[in-house]
Amino acid sequence: MKFPVKRLLGLALGALCWWLMGVLVGHFVASEPKKIMLALIGSPTGSMYSVCSKDDAALGKIAPANLAENPTTDIDYNFYSIENAKEYLNGDDAVVVEKGPYSLRKHSVKYNLEFATSTLTNASSPDPNGALYYDVANAYIVLDKDSTASSNIQRGADMSLAFSDAKETLPANKKKMSEHLSMSDDIINFSPAYLSLLGEKNDE
Repeated sequence: MKFPVKRLLGLALGALCWWLMGVLVGHFVASEPKKIMLALIGSPTGSMYSVCSKDDAALGKIAPANLAENPTTDIDYNFYSIENAKEYLNGDDAVVVEKGPYSLRKHSVKYNLEFATSTLTNASSPDPNGALYYDVANAYIVLDKDSTASSNIQRGADMSLAFSDAKETLPANKKKMSEHLSMSDDIINFSPAYLSLLGEKNDE
């Protein structure tokens, strides 16, 4: 009985190539995400959220006090209003009209920044400055007309917010709301769940 030598050699060579490919991929490719992860979060023996200290310039990039340096968030609100409130209370069906969108631009600034020991690490000796806690203050601009605004917010040495005499002009705002809408429009709704939602989002 003759052995198919060529076929056996071909299979052996293929297996060798497959093994070498696995070694190379494991060494050069699979290790790259780990290297990138370590570069981003630091050594696994420390806190993965240790980004800076209070004296580090990087803190200003995370939470600049100048509103002009912070990205804004545009918010569109739609509300359901009962147009026949008295009749509805007397037992008639509600006539509900959706009003909106009411457009606002939100400026946010972080303050009262405090560092604490991170709880999101398994390190035996966590970095005492591994977590960053802060409060957020929001300012809103109604986009019912073209407008400009300025801010005189500054950060105190204790990371609190204060006000200065100098004002920083914010980027111009373009009108976004429709002509028939106004922030003085009456919105009537008797749904407890709906009203509680509005109350919860009152700062929005």
